Amino acid sequence: MFNKVKVVHSIPGRIRLLIPSLDKFPEEMKKHEHYISAIIKLKDGIKSIEYSYLTSKILIEYDKTKLKEQDIVNWLNKIWKIIVDNEDVYHGMSVDEVEKNVKRFYEMLKGELEGRK
Repeated sequence: MFNKVKVVHSIPGRIRLLIPSLDKFPEEMKKHEHYISAIIKLKDGIKSIEYSYLTSKILIEYDKTKLKEQDIVNWLNKIWKIIVDNEDVYHGMSVDEVEKNVKRFYEMLKGELEGRK
């Protein structure tokens, strides 16, 4: 999802990003977006994330004294790389199976990111 992030608009402290395929995110998984937000917020300085599934964009507010635009793009790409590198964990699962394991995936991803900071 984050592998082709494109900056749509940016001012210090706010960045709007185009996330290809966000509009195809399964409806039944949207209730778990807090896990995605929590992972993104592991980066010190990220304050809030808003999702627009209709337009495939996210808005991130951040502390401009701690982060720059490129720091956020790099962070999202790092998250994506870990997801791709661990594809064997969820490959072939149905949406129901993924949904039952969301917390486990979150804990795994969080552990990976905290180890790579």
